[in-house]
Amino acid sequence: MRGNVGNFGCGARSGAGAIYGWVMGPDRALGFLNQMLWSSLWVAGPVLVAILLVGLVISVFQVTTQIQEMTLSYVPKMIVAGFLLIAIGPWMMGRVTQFATTLYLLIPTLAR
Repeated sequence: MRGNVGNFGCGARSGAGAIYGWVMGPDRALGFLNQMLWSSLWVAGPVLVAILLVGLVISVFQVTTQIQEMTLSYVPKMIVAGFLLIAIGPWMMGRVTQFATTLYLLIPTLAR
């Protein structure tokens, strides 16, 4: 295996897939799914947490001042989301690219 490739087990070979050499067991598929979910959590997490905190602060402000303006909650969230996407966007794209590269490098090992 090359580089940053995870250790995903290979299931037992049986049936037509074993004849053609393209069997991927459920343990390997679940490993890919697990890695994908954790990668998406790390990529989307910072933006979602920041938007959540801004929404909470704006909601407390609205409750204390009794201002019920709908755009007061959306505009700051969009500004924070845009700023964070610009600020950490390169890191996010690097993380997604690393995950995709890992999967592409694993394709030849699926036919073992």
